[in-house]
Amino acid sequence: MFKSEEILNENRELFIFDCDGVLIQSNILKTEAFELVSSRYLPNKIVDKFIEFHKRNGGFSRWEKFSYLEIISKDYQLPEISELCIEFSNIIESRINDIPVLPGALEL
Repeated sequence: MFKSEEILNENRELFIFDCDGVLIQSNILKTEAFELVSSRYLPNKIVDKFIEFHKRNGGFSRWEKFSYLEIISKDYQLPEISELCIEFSNIIESRINDIPVLPGALEL
């Protein structure tokens, strides 16, 4: 296991950051994307329940969240989870560059 000092003192050409909260605040976009995808197929009552689940379970993957959506919407026809994930990703990709960089992120 590397100590953080060893990693920081070595010459690196590539740094990988967890975007949300470090470089940009993308949680709002993710919430909007989940809402847009789910509202294409479901009534507001179920969408609202799904969005609350998403907000309470930030560390869950989109696959886990859409699996929950399947459970709470068993009376409705939904696309496969993989299709929901593609729709979600397309929304994120089309809007991610519109999110402003957090103060200080460009100095990292």
